[in-house]
Amino acid sequence: IESFKPVSISFINNYNIDFSEYFDDVVRVTVPYNGEIETIKLKVDKKRYNYIASKPLHQTQKVKERGGDYVVIELKVIPNYEFETLLLGFADSIEILEPTTLKQTISERAKKIFSKNTECVDVVHSSM
Repeated sequence: IESFKPVSISFINNYNIDFSEYFDDVVRVTVPYNGEIETIKLKVDKKRYNYIASKPLHQTQKVKERGGDYVVIELKVIPNYEFETLLLGFADSIEILEPTTLKQTISERAKKIFSKNTECVDVVHSSM
């Protein structure tokens, strides 16, 4: 921002959106246009689950299954970029079970991350 100035435009209330509920179905703040709530199932390593239990990924988080070394949780959210990024932060501890569309999206993002960082690793190794 280089500058600002007062303007005489009247504020218009938005009565079409109930902002007390508008962000309830997403992680963080991006609400995708025409996004629909999906049931997300994640298989979480037991070591990481304690953290996720204490800081849920979303308020709809529920335990669906407990195994010896994992916990399956379910969430009902509208997938968005912030949710994908959150999942990528737990990439070594979480397996996406459902839906396959989310699994594919995360796989594509992971491939891009890997290809970009592999190029950097190759440059470092070739200069040694």
